[in-house]
Amino acid sequence: MPEELFLAHYAAGHLKVKDILYYVDSKLAEGLYSDIYIEILDAIPQDWDEISKFFEKLILEEKKLIPTLEDAAMLILESHVKLITLGEVEPFSQFGKLLSDIQFYDYYNKSEKYYGDCIGLQNLYARYHEDCATRDEINNWLIEESENWLTQYSKNH
Repeated sequence: MPEELFLAHYAAGHLKVKDILYYVDSKLAEGLYSDIYIEILDAIPQDWDEISKFFEKLILEEKKLIPTLEDAAMLILESHVKLITLGEVEPFSQFGKLLSDIQFYDYYNKSEKYYGDCIGLQNLYARYHEDCATRDEINNWLIEESENWLTQYSKNH
């Protein structure tokens, strides 16, 4: 998982202690070093409060930023939408995962006119919940709307 997306999942509250330990192990395996890596690995107890405190210290040391909830939601949304457009996943299932992964973000109350319009989700959401269509039709629409979303909302497109 790209580091920017990892930090988005951290901000969203999706990670567990083992995820951060794996992150640190992978950095050490890459030949990188920080005293904070050792602090994280040696932390007692290895619970969320202790590990996350050191992890945030590490992020500051590396001059990286933990994204805001809104930025995290957009990064996570973009990662799912890209997977849908690549055709490597079944769009309907992937969109369900997307909704699960961004449930931490209150896009309902931030919507202006349509559900999810604050993050450009309205058309994807409507297609996902289409009642009078086959799964294949919904999948095709989700691919089309995902491509539209990337064009309109992605910073990296």
